[in-house]
Amino acid sequence: MGRTLYLDCFSGISGDMFLGALIDLGAPLEGIRAELSALPVEGYRIEAERRAASGIMGTAFRVFLEDAPHEHRHGHPHPGHGHGHDHGGHTADDHDHGHDAEEAHGRSYADIVAMLDAAPLTPSVRTGAQAVFLEIARAEADVHGVHIEDVHFHEVGAVDSIVDIVGGIAALHLLGVDRVVCSPLSDGTGTIRSRHGVIPVPVPAVVKMLEGTSIPYRTGTADTELVTPTGMGLAKVLASAFGPLPALRVERTGYGLGTRDIGRLNALRAVLGVPVGETPETDRVVVLECQIDDSTPETLGYAAERLMAEGALDVAFVPAFMKKWRPAVLVTVVCRPEDESRCVRLLFAETGTIGVRRRETDRHVMARATDSVETEAGPVRVKRLAWGDVRKSTSEYEDLKRYAAAAGIPLQEAARRIAHRLDESSPDPRAKE
Repeated sequence: MGRTLYLDCFSGISGDMFLGALIDLGAPLEGIRAELSALPVEGYRIEAERRAASGIMGTAFRVFLEDAPHEHRHGHPHPGHGHGHDHGGHTADDHDHGHDAEEAHGRSYADIVAMLDAAPLTPSVRTGAQAVFLEIARAEADVHGVHIEDVHFHEVGAVDSIVDIVGGIAALHLLGVDRVVCSPLSDGTGTIRSRHGVIPVPVPAVVKMLEGTSIPYRTGTADTELVTPTGMGLAKVLASAFGPLPALRVERTGYGLGTRDIGRLNALRAVLGVPVGETPETDRVVVLECQIDDSTPETLGYAAERLMAEGALDVAFVPAFMKKWRPAVLVTVVCRPEDESRCVRLLFAETGTIGVRRRETDRHVMARATDSVETEAGPVRVKRLAWGDVRKSTSEYEDLKRYAAAAGIPLQEAARRIAHRLDESSPDPRAKE
């Protein structure tokens, strides 16, 4: 059974506080450095200082540029401009300094994608980092009315924030985290100074990333910015659910410290643990439903394919009758909360519905592991499943079909032979792959 990470964002979330919290949980700094060394990025150093804040021990993570006159600042990407804040201690005035250094280290979204594609990163780290940068770039492109390829990351694309995002996801991998749950997000209020002038808190990119989601979010918890675009991107991409601390056997608790005085503890709390009990944990899903009486079977089939490609976990069609007893189809889509807005958009775009019902629910999920059985037609992948004392396995259909054709036997006989040959000493599906 893998580990669950719970992020308690009582003082917001930013990239440096996220990485600081994971280091405080035990993610090895040298392991993070080793992953970052795969990137063609030089001229910086990282430090993690463990100290007390408001009487609570935590870790303050910082990135320093060798050619900068002072600590480089975390901030937001903007097309052709830079503006910034620092969740860890600089004032708004501080962020109007050092523009030349920021320009020198800026990168376009296309630059960052190419760099991540080419670097020999751990695959899950590369995928996660790309997803976070994409989320932020989409928001910034929409806010500024430019194409996503034209978004220039003068600050989030700068060395320090590349380190925050890639290093943070590397830390998750090093801690063995396979699920992230996040508390409701707490942001501040007021305004901050930027290179575009004075802008409101929450900042436009954060508000844009909230659109179409069910992420619980509140403001007014401090007279400053607490949720940064980088922090919002990390939370939105990584968290599979938002809400209270799930039932865990807690292993460790860590704090990622900021240095700004907000009148109380300025930290991101992280709780690491494994689900309580012998069975796999539940997860949170969104169920979307609508009734359609004006779409052809081909149209619905195409919509189902698009929904699955966009992250839907399941799509089902059930015959139904609408008012005046018109024959119809009840469409049910199950998806993760972070995929809800894309699935709703597809339902509106690809079907005739004008309204979609939604509800959130928990589901029990069987633990799973993947095995393979060698055959004369090549390997047949087998999914091994477990829930409590229940065990079962199922072969991948395309592999099984290829084996049955090569062996000249019925598909059911091929499945029986694979099940018989499956090594019963394979690891329990509840063990982490």
